[in-house]
Amino acid sequence: MGKENKNAGIIIIGDEILSGMVRDTNSHYIIEQLRDIGIETERVIIIRDRIDEISQSVCEFSRSYDVVFTSGGIGPTHDDVTIDAISKGFGVSTKIDNILLEHLKRIIGKEPTDVQKRMALIPDGAEVIAHNDIGLPLIKFKNIFILPGIPQCLQRKMIYIKKILETGQRMYIKQVYVNEYESAIALTLSDITERIRGIKIGSYPVLGNNDYKVMVTFSSYNIEDVNTSAEYFIRSLNAEKVVKIEYWGKND
Repeated sequence: MGKENKNAGIIIIGDEILSGMVRDTNSHYIIEQLRDIGIETERVIIIRDRIDEISQSVCEFSRSYDVVFTSGGIGPTHDDVTIDAISKGFGVSTKIDNILLEHLKRIIGKEPTDVQKRMALIPDGAEVIAHNDIGLPLIKFKNIFILPGIPQCLQRKMIYIKKILETGQRMYIKQVYVNEYESAIALTLSDITERIRGIKIGSYPVLGNNDYKVMVTFSSYNIEDVNTSAEYFIRSLNAEKVVKIEYWGKND
């Protein structure tokens, strides 16, 4: 029996996201990586670069979820206030971390300016994790991973975080693409959820696609539930209605 599965909350921080100037891809990437290791994301929010908003949201998420991810607001500019906000929310001071400072010196090639040293700030009591594969060290405060907003930098750190958080249970998913209207398969899907309590089913209509009309997903931590549910669904259809089947997870 694997460990009990954890849940997660994600906070995307940045006025540039809410203004539409920058597209958020980080939440999608984090969700995918967490799903691979059996951690279910329960909530994602996007908030402004405002200290009070960040403080309130991070504290709420920290209480509500096993693990929390913030993305954005840890650079050197005036609107990078995530560290200040988290520190304020938990009633701790900020401090320059020597490990981060030394990494900055090596990257810059000289003593960082006072502005650049903001990138070495952490909430007092935070853990700083250095590893060759993640660039600047990772900051973890309580159950919160404080991540950069730049996708390439965030992705390097998430690969390492996956190793830290690995639960031993994997989410198995089958995606069945059908050339049928959602209304025609709704009763079958309801029947499956009644028969197999451990299965989660998603039904996603697609407009303007000539190949298929609906993508149906069957997901569970139990591979037998996934296979049984998908097979039952496929048998309920005429063979020509099934366009393709995709599988996520390890087929034992």
